[in-house]
Amino acid sequence: QYLDFWLPRRERTNRPFGGKKKFSGQGQFGLQTWKILHGLMTDFYVDTARAGTKYTSLPKFLEALEARWTALSRDSAFERHRKSKSGKVANIEYLRHAKMFATNFWEREIGDYRSAQREIRESLMTEGKVFTRLPLRSPFSGKRFDLGVQVDRVMSLDTARGREITATIYRFGRGDSGEGDEMQARAVALATLRAYGRKGLDLKWHQQSISGPVLSRLSVQVEYLRHPRVFDFAPEELM
Repeated sequence: QYLDFWLPRRERTNRPFGGKKKFSGQGQFGLQTWKILHGLMTDFYVDTARAGTKYTSLPKFLEALEARWTALSRDSAFERHRKSKSGKVANIEYLRHAKMFATNFWEREIGDYRSAQREIRESLMTEGKVFTRLPLRSPFSGKRFDLGVQVDRVMSLDTARGREITATIYRFGRGDSGEGDEMQARAVALATLRAYGRKGLDLKWHQQSISGPVLSRLSVQVEYLRHPRVFDFAPEELM
């Protein structure tokens, strides 16, 4: 269903149903990269928000990444492939890619750890735990789907316009933005509004309760390999 929503059927490859799935080393390395980076990012924000000391510098952050990378996975087929000649080459390349993402992220989002820690402790609402299903129409086929949407990180900020919420999603394998990203960002913004917004008697959207701060804007930040892209939405245009 997820593929039917985001990818036109004419671009899909016809594959036979049933039978044993063919092992894909490249696909498994991609999945491994996602698991490790997502787990690292989640633990970083949780530890930092709790005034932890696990990730106080970029070298520590990269050391933690490498420790997770070299640990044995539960997938025996993947581990056998990683020890093969082609797997060893792929292991080096995918680790290099993961380190590049982590370094770029740190330099643009963290910088000075102590300053970033204060902001995270004040602003972090949740990390890696927002998942909901939304009735959405595919931009490609026009059909409606009950689509699962995951939000990786949610933070709030008070500005001159009022309370703003920023939802972040990670795209570890993407260098830059592409087709369909704005539609996906809208789905993430809608999921965030449904999770944290409540419409008050004044017909305005408020954070978490009808007596909470008025929400002036929802932003979705998509973290790509090289740089992020931000999509801004007014609550009223989403629901």
